[in-house]
Amino acid sequence: MSKKSARRKSSSKSGLYIVIGLGALMIVLALIMMSGGFAAPTQASSAEALARCNGKPCPAKGDPNAPVTMIEFSDYACHNCRDYNVATAPIIDREYIDTGKVRYVSHVFALWPESRPAAAAALCASEQGKYWEFHAQAFANFRPGGFPSRDDFLRWASLAGLDADALRACVESGRYDQDAQLSAFEAQRAGVDGTPAFLINGELIKGNVPLAQIRAALDAALAEQ
Repeated sequence: MSKKSARRKSSSKSGLYIVIGLGALMIVLALIMMSGGFAAPTQASSAEALARCNGKPCPAKGDPNAPVTMIEFSDYACHNCRDYNVATAPIIDREYIDTGKVRYVSHVFALWPESRPAAAAALCASEQGKYWEFHAQAFANFRPGGFPSRDDFLRWASLAGLDADALRACVESGRYDQDAQLSAFEAQRAGVDGTPAFLINGELIKGNVPLAQIRAALDAALAEQ
């Protein structure tokens, strides 16, 4: 092979790499712009924005007119999220949500790309009006040491009383994959970099903190109303 031919091939490869790199950059920029651009939101705007998942209302429970909103960010592969949802969440339900004090929102969130399919499956469950049942079964049947598989999704769906065939068809269609990805971008832009995390009337709390700390934050927010 001549030096001229080698240079042509090298130049062709370099051009191909540049095109691929520019294409990947454009996709990332498009996703960032779809999730709201580069500007970091304020805490006040975060609470409003993060009650939505890719522009649509996130799953929520409790009185829509409750004076305080609490937003949960959990990943279905996170053992600390499991601990919170099994031990603490039922108490928050009983003391604050069932009594009409708090509107509770789940911002569908995947901390890792590998757990994004589980987040999309949760949105499929929401189609059937069974998001919270699916959410509860996901953590009650948490499998440590890996990311949830499609078999896990279907088992959670069955335990939660969903139509498993409909959920499978929804998952396979991929119609919530982008929603799950972009709602993760929204949460990360607002400062969520680990799970679980909570936003209580604009105050971001990170980690599976003691119940007393969550109670204190909720009571302080209620006292300000």
